[in-house]
Amino acid sequence: MVTILENQDDDVLAFRIIGKISKEEVDKVSDLLDTKLKLHKKIKLYAEIKELEGYESIDALFADLKLSLQHFNDVEKAAIITEEKWIHNLTHIADKIIGGEVRHFHVAQEPEALQWVSA
Repeated sequence: MVTILENQDDDVLAFRIIGKISKEEVDKVSDLLDTKLKLHKKIKLYAEIKELEGYESIDALFADLKLSLQHFNDVEKAAIITEEKWIHNLTHIADKIIGGEVRHFHVAQEPEALQWVSA
């Protein structure tokens, strides 16, 4: 499940992932991202990832891949907050691929992650 998190900065898209991701949730994130990109040339991502169990369907996976490929140059920076080691390792790869900076933070560092991504 993807939950959109409230934040003070209009150029930050903040969300939490727990469990499986549905296509409808990917579509909601996509719509919010498109709205923010109408106001800002680039956006910042804040993602808390807890107990990720994958996607509810192949359609959800493809929607997420499409979203990622369409917008990888639209991200100024991304804070990924997780204790999942494999996601931590992926942040190093993502930092080399997307147009912006990607950093991993541990759950205990959530305040620092939000401060960094908002700066």
